[in-house]
Parts: sequence; structure tokens; C-alpha cells
Amino acid sequence: MIEVVSHRLYVVMPPCRSRLDWLEAIKIKAGQKGWLIEEDSISSSMTAGSENLVSFHESLEAAISTGASLGDIVVLLGDPELHESDAAFGNVADVSRWYWSAMQAQDVLKLNLPREAGRILQIATGLEVACPPMRTVSGPRSQAFSEAISLYQGRPEATWRPELFNYDVKSVDLAQSGQAFDITGKPRFLVSGPYITMPKGFWQATIKLGFDDGASRTRFRIDWGEVESYQSQEFCPGQPGFYEIIMSHNWPEPAPAEVRLVQLEGVFDGHVTFSGAEIMAGDPRLKSSQT
Repeated sequence: MIEVVSHRLYVVMPPCRSRLDWLEAIKIKAGQKGWLIEEDSISSSMTAGSENLVSFHESLEAAISTGASLGDIVVLLGDPELHESDAAFGNVADVSRWYWSAMQAQDVLKLNLPREAGRILQIATGLEVACPPMRTVSGPRSQAFSEAISLYQGRPEATWRPELFNYDVKSVDLAQSGQAFDITGKPRFLVSGPYITMPKGFWQATIKLGFDDGASRTRFRIDWGEVESYQSQEFCPGQPGFYEIIMSHNWPEPAPAEVRLVQLEGVFDGHVTFSGAEIMAGDPRLKSSQT
């Protein structure tokens, strides 16, 4: 437990369910103890000499950039949340990176936020906060994100659902729900993303696709890997149906991952279904193959 004696306490809380309620509860309790609260609008230099100062950050990097030492940081981890109305907290790449760094950090105190209203969480010596009511309900995209980053807990596999990806199609809602979408138009990147930070090592992706009769006669390319270093396959389904394409890529260091489905030629009529990808720790001897 962090013992606060006339210095700063850096609270790192990546976007999570009821994050604003937690922040407000911590501010109220800290204020009652006579601690100063550093808001986003106040620079660190203005309050650097203050005693028992609490500041809040969405990422470990943000806290460290203000001069925080690891022993003064407490990381609070809740149910991950992507906010549709907030571009910063709705960005899969950024939020993924914040969670990755927070969960892998060494020499910092990490606490899991309780879900039961009223349950006490001791954040630092003399700073105990009751869990606020869980007023928000995680949407499908946040639930998909939480499932996707289960890899950070040492699990060897995870499901990346369609809600996490980006689409250049007429009916994005259909695509995100795993339904068939129209690909009529010029060559382009139909699907891309989700830019989730991958741990170091080999990772295999089983990418699930469906094609109707029109789309089955079209040439495509599928990519799997990092944004600039990746494995590729070109293919033409040849007949309508559902397919799984299995690919493996090595991440020498943690970096964002991307699946891309590229339409290589113009299409007058055709529909594609993208059902997401199954991710698992991959065998480096596995060669990309289409089944």
C-alpha cells in the first residue's frame, strides 16, 4: 500500500466502466482529508510544492511524463470501456496501449476496482474510497474490447469481434454486427483494425469471411501483422460460402496489430460477411493457409 506523507499521489485509471463516478468519489474523499486535487487545467509546476496532492491520468505514460516516480503511482483497473461519444476514450489503439502498459508495469501498485457498490477500496494510507454505484452498462463494443485484451492477462487466445474493426462500406452498422455488407465500388480496404497492442511473440489469426456469388468472383488480399510489417495472401474464393484464413506473424516487440481485407478490383455487385478473428499464440512453423 502506498503511504502518502507530504507528497504527490498519481492515480492512473484507463477508461473503464463508471470511471467518472470513481474519479469523483476519490476527489471527494481526498478533499475531505485536506488533500489538494490537481485538475487537468492546472499544470504540475503550479502545484509542485503542494503537500498531499492527488493527480489523475488515463495512462502510465501520462503520469510518468509529469515527473512521477513509480513508487508514487497507483494503477486502478476496472472493466474496460470504449466511449462512443469521446474520441479519445473510444479509440481502440490508444485505450489498448494504455491498458497494456498499465497491466504490464512493474514496481507500481495495481488494484482491481470492485464492482459491488459500497465496497471499500484502500488506494493509499489514509485514503479509502467506497465503490460508487455502477451506473453505466457496457455496450457491445466495450464488451468486445474487454474480451479482446484478455491476452494481457496471460491467456493464449482471444476473440476479436466485428465491432472492433473499421469499415469502408456503405452499411457500417451491418458490417459491425457481423452481417453481409455491400462491396459495390472501386478497389479499397474493406476492413481494417483493430490496432490492439499485441504482446511480444508469434500470434496466429483465424480470419472468418463469407462471400455471396458476386463477391466470390472477386480478387481480395488479406493481411495480418503489424501496421508496416505483415503477412499477406491474395485469393479469389471461386464459389460462395464461408471461409477461414489462418495466418501467423511474429511481433519482435509489443506493437499494434492489424487485420486488413483489401478488395483488389472494382465490383458491380457483391456482398461480404466479416465475422471477426480468433487470435491465439501461434506456432512459428505454421505457414499461412486457406481452408
